[in-house]
Amino acid sequence: MKGFVSILFLVLIGVAEQSIAHDMGDGAHVEVVVTDSLEFQLDITYQEFLVIPGVDKDDDGRVSATEQESIDLKTLDDYILQNLEIRMDDEFCVIDIVGHERIQHPAGDYLRFRLAHQCKGVGSSLEVEYRLFFQQNPYHQGTLTLSQGGRASLYYFWQDQQVNRVSLEGDTLTSVLLSGMRWGIHHIVVGYDHLLFLLCLLLPSVLVRHGKGELGRIPQPAPSIRPVILTVVQIVTAFTVAHSLTLGLVIMGWVGSPSPRFVEAGIAVTIMLVAVNNIIPIPSRLKTSAGGVLVVMALGLLHGFGFAAGLNVKAIPSDDLVWTLLAVNVGIELGQLVFVLCVVPMLFGVRKWSWYQQGVLRGGSVVAFFVAFWWLVDRLG
Repeated sequence: MKGFVSILFLVLIGVAEQSIAHDMGDGAHVEVVVTDSLEFQLDITYQEFLVIPGVDKDDDGRVSATEQESIDLKTLDDYILQNLEIRMDDEFCVIDIVGHERIQHPAGDYLRFRLAHQCKGVGSSLEVEYRLFFQQNPYHQGTLTLSQGGRASLYYFWQDQQVNRVSLEGDTLTSVLLSGMRWGIHHIVVGYDHLLFLLCLLLPSVLVRHGKGELGRIPQPAPSIRPVILTVVQIVTAFTVAHSLTLGLVIMGWVGSPSPRFVEAGIAVTIMLVAVNNIIPIPSRLKTSAGGVLVVMALGLLHGFGFAAGLNVKAIPSDDLVWTLLAVNVGIELGQLVFVLCVVPMLFGVRKWSWYQQGVLRGGSVVAFFVAFWWLVDRLG
């Protein structure tokens, strides 16, 4: 049992060390429009420029308007041209930066680079190699939108995937769905705070309260897998409905997304709240099945804003919003399902161990609380 607890603690500490993946910069976006000709554009959020020495002059973790104006655009242009390559049918396209535009956006201001090119024409395949910022920030994320024939496909660049090769002759709707699912799966895999929140919800799922009086208030190991499955289904469904709602509202443009800084801080607070409830349970009158579902949904709404913050919503053409929303949600749920299927059987298998409630449930929740508190301080700092 001690070995199991040690492994759990090490996993939680590892999660804390990787938390910076969620809040280091806001990404960059390459847009390619294919008609009878080609148009290229590059948008980079100003937060990405924090990796450039001397940009954040007041060392507050943000690029102010004054600091934006002081960025050396010539040096930045040279860096981009050295780390962004475009090939059409395996032939290198010479590109050049011919203009800049500072754009204000509620989700974060960004700098637009207008690109000129010398591609020979529209071929059958396009390859974009994107190496920006990965050396300075291994958790950086870039995106590529390919617009063609009234529809767009969304692709992602990560440190281990710096090249995207796409067909200009394929089914673009299929590309939209597959790229959206890839994003959803990837984001839940690297969304350590979302997974930690879900883990804290799952830890008590293998325990039940039955009987009357004082004994009835003491959780006992679930006698069978059936009540565990019922509890897990309620938890996952409530979380899914809640985060899908806010993610959908943001993607469809019906509500604005709050500041990513405060969303990420709020997500850390939700983990702390669930962890505290595992350590010192709230009064039993509030722990009804319906009440618990409502609490999970209320906390899950904030996580939807977190998913939306990671998705470059402004880069998604309006014709593809619904399909992108569907694909992203499917990807998130697939990743979430794999996590649940790995964790729940393990918890069920050790639920009867004498150390489970003190060592795993409460001990793991204590570690989760301090991990989330670390994130909160870091994200508000």
